[in-house]
Amino acid sequence: MTVTRKIVVIDDDEDLLQAVCDVLGDVGHQTVPFSGAEEALASLDRDNPPDLILLDLMMPGMSGWDFREAQRSQPGLSSIPVVVMTASRNLSDNPIDANEVLLKPLNLDRLLCAISRHGGGAVSG
Repeated sequence: MTVTRKIVVIDDDEDLLQAVCDVLGDVGHQTVPFSGAEEALASLDRDNPPDLILLDLMMPGMSGWDFREAQRSQPGLSSIPVVVMTASRNLSDNPIDANEVLLKPLNLDRLLCAISRHGGGAVSG
């Protein structure tokens, strides 16, 4: 049995965004990619929310920190788990409220384990 999850992926690095979506699609997840946090926030469906959000922190425009603040303030979106993907090695100066933080370059096994831990999702065939 496979657990299929709807995962929103937000990263301004187009190559990484595509690679993560390709890998997750290959293992059976539905991905919804966004290269900007503002676009992602505006597009999140409160009636059919994703099981998980993978979020970059350092992006032009709305940062990952700003995205999380806005997400947490919106009913229907605040309970969606978030796994942060970041190249920042020092989050102690500006901590992020997330279910888990993964450091870039991403380790595929750690990414898939984080999705299993936090992603919820429906079991299919």
